[in-house]
Amino acid sequence: MSLMVGQLIYTTLPNSGFQLLVSQRIPIHIQDSFVQNIVYQHWNVYNPPSDDYQAVYLHQVSATHLLFGWLYNEGRDELGRSHIPYFLAYYWTGNLDDARLERFLRHLEKGPVYFIERERLESNLQNVIVPDVDEYNSPRLGLVISSEIRAKSQKDLQKKKILKLLVSSDDPVSPEPVSDLGNVLEITDVPYLELTVETTEISEKLTVTEKKSQVTAPTELNSSQVEQIFEDVVQEGMGIEGAILISDEGRSLTRAIGLDESQALIMAGRMLALAKKSQTEMQWQDWEAIAAHSSDGHLMLTPCLPDVFLFVQASEVLTGLLEVEIKRIIKKIQSIHQNNEMFVPFSPLWDDLEEEDEMGEVLADSDEQILYRGRRMSF
Repeated sequence: MSLMVGQLIYTTLPNSGFQLLVSQRIPIHIQDSFVQNIVYQHWNVYNPPSDDYQAVYLHQVSATHLLFGWLYNEGRDELGRSHIPYFLAYYWTGNLDDARLERFLRHLEKGPVYFIERERLESNLQNVIVPDVDEYNSPRLGLVISSEIRAKSQKDLQKKKILKLLVSSDDPVSPEPVSDLGNVLEITDVPYLELTVETTEISEKLTVTEKKSQVTAPTELNSSQVEQIFEDVVQEGMGIEGAILISDEGRSLTRAIGLDESQALIMAGRMLALAKKSQTEMQWQDWEAIAAHSSDGHLMLTPCLPDVFLFVQASEVLTGLLEVEIKRIIKKIQSIHQNNEMFVPFSPLWDDLEEEDEMGEVLADSDEQILYRGRRMSF
């Protein structure tokens, strides 16, 4: 049976730079997840792969939302810049079972239904009808996926784990044993760590707030500039006693200003683990802040850049005022980030008015224009 899928492409366009192109009715959070969890995770602008590099990937955004596709190193662009990535992904919604997973893996091996060269790309991508694997010839080849990776994927699917699969041309020809495939198949499995706040007051509370994700390009931060921001804020006497930036792994990215670094890292690490656990259990796309409040003071952990988090300790101060101060600090950090930026963040060429749509098996009475093997057809 043929499938209807959405289409996402991330690459550089002539005279436009890096752009994200999407077909109709792909939700914003799916677009964000594609750029954040696939593009930025699988392409290192500071250390690009070889000229003939290619990869295939399969990424479950949630139990019923799936992205799978191909990555090609396109060589040089019209300005002579080398190592230009071309990410092509299909977006499918539905309940993933063993048969569908095997089909998607075979499509990754076969290659995309059609491929549009960068010079011919336009903003109005169409949804794609994907025939059965044996019913089309792909203009670009995929990569062979080993039986070990297949078995591991099927096993994790049966355990209802979220799949994140990447196979690249740099992988060994003879795959490692299944137990050693951690660098190829990543499973979201965040251990549970409980956050406790010791205080003599009764009025403490713990809050975790969800928000829509914001995509920002990764870059190096000037730690001395950030530390100066922290020192200035502490000296202003607005209630913030100390701050530190930590990584997604709970490591310090700056010196702890006004805090005991060891204690700050322990508390921030516990808050980060709890936030990740909440995100996994609730299937949130992102989280805005995690905080512990009491009449004696406040602790807050807030994302400010991809995989970078701001941990703040404050004295007795109004929560609203504290949130304003934290937003002001984050804006300053993001300003440093933008000034040092080398990788152009994506900017969709159009905004979709519809947030949700179902991509799945094709219905016979569909009246939507689609592309099938390179031709436009109306049904």
